Amino acid sequence: MLLDLTDADSAAFLATRDEFISRVSSWALDNGHVADERVLGQIADYTHAHDGRLDRWTLDKVDDLFAVHFTTLADLDVEFAAAATPTMITTLQWLDAHDTLDVGDDSLTDITAELETMAPQFEALMASPEEAAKTAALVRTMQHQGISLDDSEAVTKWMTKFSRKSPALQQRLINEALEATAAPPEPLDAESTAALAALRGPAWLDALGDLPHYQRADVIDVWVSSIGGARHAAADVVAGLREDPEQVEPALQCLRACGDDAVDVATDELSAARADGSDSSHLPALLWLVHGRADAPAADGATVALPIVLDTLQLAASDGGPAGLLCAFERLVEEPDTFASRLRTVSHPHATDLLEALGAAVSDKQRAKAFRKAAFQRRSAQL
Repeated sequence: MLLDLTDADSAAFLATRDEFISRVSSWALDNGHVADERVLGQIADYTHAHDGRLDRWTLDKVDDLFAVHFTTLADLDVEFAAAATPTMITTLQWLDAHDTLDVGDDSLTDITAELETMAPQFEALMASPEEAAKTAALVRTMQHQGISLDDSEAVTKWMTKFSRKSPALQQRLINEALEATAAPPEPLDAESTAALAALRGPAWLDALGDLPHYQRADVIDVWVSSIGGARHAAADVVAGLREDPEQVEPALQCLRACGDDAVDVATDELSAARADGSDSSHLPALLWLVHGRADAPAADGATVALPIVLDTLQLAASDGGPAGLLCAFERLVEEPDTFASRLRTVSHPHATDLLEALGAAVSDKQRAKAFRKAAFQRRSAQL
């Protein structure tokens, strides 16, 4: 039987797949072991896509099979999950019985122990559709960002970096990947589009936020025309955001579609807010819109309350990543060299995370060190 499928064409692979399922199933029946044909088929499919070696199984490869390949199967169910571990163990025992098992630097005993240890967690994960969906979403996000599931080292590095991102940024990356890899839905019909375009203020932002990103652009265009142009549209969005500051993401998308008119409206709103001394929770989105552009001048940081600056930096980091954070920092922070010391004791939910993010993002070594030190001091003081 062909166990090395590295150079096998499709016909050779399919023939080997069928023979593999048949032989392992027959051996399992004769020796009182479990061998599920669906699981065996997926083991063969994974091997063909991974390294082509049906006879080579290491701890890393087994972990990858269960944590990456199995969790992304569309037809995976509780019965499959329950049979996965014993079938994999049977496969290893079958290979070992025929003196064809290659475990590299590991041992059959260690691999079997690993499988038995992770079996309960794997079955519990697969018994929860919600958790399985989260795992599948992470895998699709990795793939969308160009990470090969066959490269276990790259997957591990990606997962480590991803876990360090804020929950908001994690969810945004997942949403983008799911939308980019999903089959495009049917466009909204004219009646639904017209109904959405008739909405104004918070109701419009709420409805826009419920739409997938790839459906929004056409609806925004219709809405802008129905309200009388980009400047009127921007004014309505700012008013809606003032009433419902939670609708930041759809508001920013809509404002960006309004171009320079939105920047003008946002600037007027910021000027009015500073003049009367008000600091509303809708201002960070407007600050980021106005000063998150490459050609934007630096803001007068002294006239913006520190909590608003911090909220804006957090939004910039979530919306624009490290580059966005640096862009907002350079334009909104009037005295960057003293910023770290100002944040050491300030009461703000994002202060510590922002200090750590700035410590990783800025190129100036002394400034980066000051940010990291301030973050450490805050954590030590449990601020």
